[in-house]
Amino acid sequence: MALNPVVLCLSQSGYKTARKIADILGSQIHGREGRVVDVEATFENALDHIRVLFSSGTPIVGVCAAGILVRGVAPLLVDKLNEPPVVAVPDDGSTVIPLLGGHRGANRLARQIAIGLELMHQLQLQVI
Repeated sequence: MALNPVVLCLSQSGYKTARKIADILGSQIHGREGRVVDVEATFENALDHIRVLFSSGTPIVGVCAAGILVRGVAPLLVDKLNEPPVVAVPDDGSTVIPLLGGHRGANRLARQIAIGLELMHQLQLQVI
């Protein structure tokens, strides 16, 4: 994985999970304009933004429904050996799903996120 992943957050309800993932990866959060606050970058149209990131080879971790990520990149799918990782995580962080880019580190990225989220969860339980 050459480029640092971008964490996409489409709603404020997923912000807490997006922030945890960004901290785990040392990544920026890109949030939907008017819906998510306290992010490093905003975008108006999710599908357009996903396509720009994917086209540039940027790994994408979407804290959103997997379907929007699939719809965003579908027109661009050409070569599985060269496509960047695309990983989906629901707002609650309960699962981490590598959708595309297994040949370019998606499985490793998903594992890193899952382990990091689990460790953060365990630390929260110990602090309480």
